[in-house]
Amino acid sequence: MNAIIINIGNELLNGHTINTNAAYIAQKLSGIGINVIETIVITDDEQAIVNTISNAYSKADIAICTGGLGPTTDDITKKAICQYFNVSLVFDELIWQHVQQLFAKRNINISDKNRSQAEIPHGATTLTNKIGTAPGLVLTKEHFTFIALPGVPFEMQHLIDEEVLPYLIQHHKLIPPFTKTLLFTDISESLLAEKIDTWDKKLREHDIQIAYLPQPGIIKLKLFSPILTAKQNTVIDDFIRFVQEKLNDFLAYVGDVPFAKLIGELLIENQATLATAESCTGGYIAHLLTSIPGSSAYFKGSIIAYSNEVKINSLNVPSITINQYGAVSQAVVETMAKEVLKKFNTDYAIAVSGIAGPDGGSYEKPVGTTWIAVASHNEIRSQKFIFTGDRLRNIERASISALNMLRRFVK
Repeated sequence: MNAIIINIGNELLNGHTINTNAAYIAQKLSGIGINVIETIVITDDEQAIVNTISNAYSKADIAICTGGLGPTTDDITKKAICQYFNVSLVFDELIWQHVQQLFAKRNINISDKNRSQAEIPHGATTLTNKIGTAPGLVLTKEHFTFIALPGVPFEMQHLIDEEVLPYLIQHHKLIPPFTKTLLFTDISESLLAEKIDTWDKKLREHDIQIAYLPQPGIIKLKLFSPILTAKQNTVIDDFIRFVQEKLNDFLAYVGDVPFAKLIGELLIENQATLATAESCTGGYIAHLLTSIPGSSAYFKGSIIAYSNEVKINSLNVPSITINQYGAVSQAVVETMAKEVLKKFNTDYAIAVSGIAGPDGGSYEKPVGTTWIAVASHNEIRSQKFIFTGDRLRNIERASISALNMLRRFVK
C-alpha cells in the first residue's frame, strides 16, 4: 500500500519553519507497513492543493496532508478539499462545543473566526483533536483515502498516534512489518560496514533490508522485512549472535530506544542514581535524561557550571586548578564529577567541560576539545575528546559520549 505526504504552507517553502511533519509521518506509516512513495511541499494556494490531491489520487492509495486547517485567511485547505471532492462545508455543533470548551479551559476569549474550525467538508469522518481546535478529516474516493491534519507539529503527532494509525490499521487490515534495530557506539559507519560486509550481503540475499542510520555518537543498524519468514528469522538470529560475539565492544543495545532510556534502564537495573555537572553542554545531558518518563527514579539533578565562577563556588573547583590547567582539563572535570557526586549524594556522576565553538579554541585546545568524567564513590574515569562539528553537533556528541561513558562505567 502506497502513500503520499502533502505538507502545505508558505512558511515551509521559504524556510521560516522546518518541515518536521513529513519525517514523523513517514516513520509512523513505515512502522505499520505503508510505503511512502513521495513527499510534497506546496504553497497556500487553493488550486495547487486541488491539483496535488488529484495527483496523489492517481499515484497512491493514501494521502496525508498537513496544514491550512486553522481559522485565518491563509488556511484554505478545507476549501480545496471541498472543491476536489465536490462537497460543501457544513457546520458541526459537536466540534464547535469542543472548541469553546478548549478556549474556556485555557481562559482565552474565543473569536468569531474560530467558528470556521467547526466547519467540515460534508461526508468527512472527523478525527478528534483532544489538544487543539482543528479536527483531523478523512475523506474517501474509490480506492483513495485522504486525511487532512493540522500543521502544528504536536497536534499532528497526537492525531497520527491516537487517531490516524488505528484508523488505517482497522480500515485497511494492515500487518506491521518486521523490524529489528541494533545500536552501536564508538565505531564509524564505514568501519561497521566493513566488519559486517559478509553479513550485509547475506541479509540482502534473503530479502532483508538493512539500513545504516548514523546519529551524533550513535549508529543505528535497522533490519526490515515486510513479512518475516522462518528462514529470514533464522538468518537474523545468526547475525545478531555474530554481532554479540565479534562486535560486543561496539554493541550497546538490541532494540530501538532513545539512548537516554537505555541509560535509565541500566540505572534502574542497578538501583542507582545519577547527577550531572555540565559546562559546555549547558544542561543538554539533563534534558536527554529528563525527556524519558519516570527519570525521577534515578536522576537527581544537575549543576550547570557554565562559568568559572560557578565551577569555583558551586563545585569547589580550586581557582588555582583552573588557572594552571584551564577550565577544559582533566583536573577540572574530575573535580566537578567528584563534587556533584557528593552534593547530590548519588551513586554516579557525569561532568563535562569543553569548547563547543564556533570560537574560544586555541592551538593547544581547538574547538571541539571536550573533557568528560564519570565517577562513583570508589572510582573516577575521564577521557578527552575532540569533536569536529558545529556548535550544536558538538554539544550533542559530547552529551551522547558522556552517557556512553557512564554506560560502560556502570556495565
